[in-house]
Amino acid sequence: MKRAIEEVLAMQVPLAVVLAERSMTLGQVLGLGPGIVIEFEKSVAAALDLYLGEKRVASGKAVRIGENFGLQVTEIVDPREVVNGIGSGR
Repeated sequence: MKRAIEEVLAMQVPLAVVLAERSMTLGQVLGLGPGIVIEFEKSVAAALDLYLGEKRVASGKAVRIGENFGLQVTEIVDPREVVNGIGSGR
């Protein structure tokens, strides 16, 4: 059993940082072009969310690491909630 848990914990998983979300009609999306600006109802100072699949696992603030983007974690979701929620929607 311990080996199985170790194998699961060693799995590579996809993570995504979500800047903001909004809904648009299909017509609006198809009308997008270079130079179009899409406004989101989220402050530039608001925390960014970190997702494992469809489950939010943490949040934090954007940081610069050399020429790359990073996330400084400021809040972590209870790991039990993450495990229980894997595969469910946001």
